[in-house]
Amino acid sequence: MTIDDLQVYSESMILADDAWRIVSRWDRFERETIGKQLVRAADSVGANIAEGYGRYHYGEKRQFCYYARGSLFEFKAWIEKAAARGLLGEEELETSRGRAERLGKLLNGYVRSLRKAKPRADTQFPIPDSQ
Repeated sequence: MTIDDLQVYSESMILADDAWRIVSRWDRFERETIGKQLVRAADSVGANIAEGYGRYHYGEKRQFCYYARGSLFEFKAWIEKAAARGLLGEEELETSRGRAERLGKLLNGYVRSLRKAKPRADTQFPIPDSQ
């Protein structure tokens, strides 16, 4: 399995591409203030999933998922600010909210799967039988 096979990663890449597409149409002031933050937060979700995927220990993998979740919440805050300031249309806002909500559920499911996959401490290094 590669990272591209992870649905949570694929969805995070779509979220980031959508953010880029939206922000790239804005005027300079809007791009420089809200836009950069929004795109960085969206990009950070996938980047943290990828970094965690590359880690060996399950605890590290989960920790990077928590960072990704924090970036997702930051993304949600920025789209709400952008909408409040008239930078997003209703359709773009609803699409972004829906994607973020779906991605949050996928991310939580991925964290749960990492918890289940973690080897138990007593089976990781079995003690050989004494002779």
